[in-house]
Amino acid sequence: MGSVPESHGGWVAAARLPRAGLLLLAAVACLLWASCREATTEPTGHVTVAATPVSGPYLFADSAGRQWVQCLVDLHARNAGSRSAAWGRAVLSYFTAVDTTAPFGTDKLPPQTTSALWQTGSIPPDTTESARLTFTASVPFSVRMRFYYEIGGGQPDSASTVATCEPSLPPGSPPSVNAFSIPAYTSLQPGDTLRISYGAASDVGLWQTVITLTGPCDTTVAFPERDLPSVSRTVTLVLPAACALGVQPVLTATVWDARLQSATATLILAALVDHTPPKIAVQMSQPFHSDFSANLAAPLFTGSRFDLAVTATDNHLLHGVYWEVQPVGFRDSVLVTGASQQRTVTVVAQAGWVGPVQLRVYARDAAGNVSDTVVSAPGAIRVYPTVGPAPTMIQVDGSTADAAFDMKRGVVYLLQNNPYRIVVFSLASHAAVSTIPIPDYPTGFDLTPSGDSLVTLLLNRRAFDIVDLTQASPTGSLVPLSGMDTTIGLNSTRIASAGRAVVVAGKQVYVGDLATGAMHLGTQVDNPDTGWPVQLERSVDRKVVVVNGDYGTFQRYDVSTDAFGLRQMNVPDTPPAVDSTGAHVALIGVLYDSTLHRVLTLPVFYLGNPLPVALSPDGQTHYLPAAPGSDGPGIIRSRVSDGSPIDFIPVPGGVGLLKASPDGSMLAVVNCPGFCHVGVITLSQLH
Repeated sequence: MGSVPESHGGWVAAARLPRAGLLLLAAVACLLWASCREATTEPTGHVTVAATPVSGPYLFADSAGRQWVQCLVDLHARNAGSRSAAWGRAVLSYFTAVDTTAPFGTDKLPPQTTSALWQTGSIPPDTTESARLTFTASVPFSVRMRFYYEIGGGQPDSASTVATCEPSLPPGSPPSVNAFSIPAYTSLQPGDTLRISYGAASDVGLWQTVITLTGPCDTTVAFPERDLPSVSRTVTLVLPAACALGVQPVLTATVWDARLQSATATLILAALVDHTPPKIAVQMSQPFHSDFSANLAAPLFTGSRFDLAVTATDNHLLHGVYWEVQPVGFRDSVLVTGASQQRTVTVVAQAGWVGPVQLRVYARDAAGNVSDTVVSAPGAIRVYPTVGPAPTMIQVDGSTADAAFDMKRGVVYLLQNNPYRIVVFSLASHAAVSTIPIPDYPTGFDLTPSGDSLVTLLLNRRAFDIVDLTQASPTGSLVPLSGMDTTIGLNSTRIASAGRAVVVAGKQVYVGDLATGAMHLGTQVDNPDTGWPVQLERSVDRKVVVVNGDYGTFQRYDVSTDAFGLRQMNVPDTPPAVDSTGAHVALIGVLYDSTLHRVLTLPVFYLGNPLPVALSPDGQTHYLPAAPGSDGPGIIRSRVSDGSPIDFIPVPGGVGLLKASPDGSMLAVVNCPGFCHVGVITLSQLH
């Protein structure tokens, strides 16, 4: 008869329980049934159970191509006695039409499940209870149901009934398989799709066809035949990638009828080969960014690490992924297995790679076939030098909010709002040499045009504290501010030429006289409630102050006209950098002209945190701190003219504040992730 297809028995208490019941494989028959001798005898108690068909048999197929048969049955339990009967366990056994002696599956229900089925733990005397069950199996079947109960704590008794879920099964001879074939082929490879034709007929009604492939690998596909008398089909079977080469596949078609009689046909095919190369896709991480791009293009720096996300697939088995960098002659690889691999590999740009390089990536399979090579476009990847020495970062106690160069005295001033003071950092010794006390919480500061006084904006006293730096022990004098909204906190300040001071207070920018503290409203920064501060910076010649707020509130203040220009679109929440005359302005990696119109965006920048950038006083060089996600913190130096990188300056610990000296010879770097660290880069010493 042939082997029985996989079969399941199951029950469902419709509208009473979730879809439940054990689906048992045919190979796992109930071993307890034969020992349950009472199941073969009629009950002697007072409870009877009867089954009434409601609907079915209903044929359907699942996504795996297996055919199923389903029936809906009503059960009626009758207690004809004078005492209540407590429900116990139940045993449901499933039989095929060709073997009614040994069940192919059994469900054993505990008492609590049986009680839930009947919606009661016991059945009262002279009462009938009803339940509805759905039965499903992969072959026509009948189910014998035995329900155990006890009356008054006595010996267990049982009641049984039978339900049948079988289509009309006329007698007939076993089915036949004919015209089992595949189209002519020159070779077969793993991954190929076989178009298999077959015909089958049965006097009983066809139930299921299963096509199996054995030899180099094992795979099976099934097709429901839906009780048809005959079929003629063309179906597909994909040779798995794991199939071994050099082995002949054996293709077998087995068809069953509704009585589980079977017939088989066999084809022996030519041994498998592999002539198909693998396929490969490559994405490259962008340095100083967290994303990947299929466009293999990026500026790199010597020592930079970049990742290649490689996806390789093959019809059979992969062997390795290979990459090389030309013309420097760098090559590397990684061994891989399986028919599909996603692998991320890291490449480090080495010192000898300065200039344009080309990246080439390919894959090889276990048979030696090579994929197409993924190649970066000429000039798309260019390596720039990393220069040093890196600055020595000196720990300075306190929180640094701003910094200012005093080239006349060879120091950098560090504004600290905790504690209230200014730290004097020597450019010669690279050490904090003294402090200047501040009488209140400082929110901004700047040198006067002469360079002989420091002007600090005091939050609570709403005044300027002007410190005379020509004194041996500098002390400050207060200049109260007037003409301002006193309900708004003071944020920052810059001292322009002609004795003018610019002050940010909340969303308002004031301009006034430094000597008297008399201020007037210059512009209203129309920020929504984003919490983003208004930030400002002046040109080295002090004739221009640039204000940056929210979107569309990017403005230029000209001292000569004492007026603010038109608002321009911007990168919000970022401090501006301005050159000597205001001819060039930068926000992060975006460059603007003197009218604050965007000129270009640098190819290496991170649009996220408000990074503090710097411009050289001559407006020719842009300095951008390396963003989170880079291999090491530092500063990217680029040309303003075309945005192309020049080199990379490593900075231990990273950059939180960056200032260029007025003469363009130095950079001051401050980082305060916990303790503040300060360093000075002398640009002429970089190599």
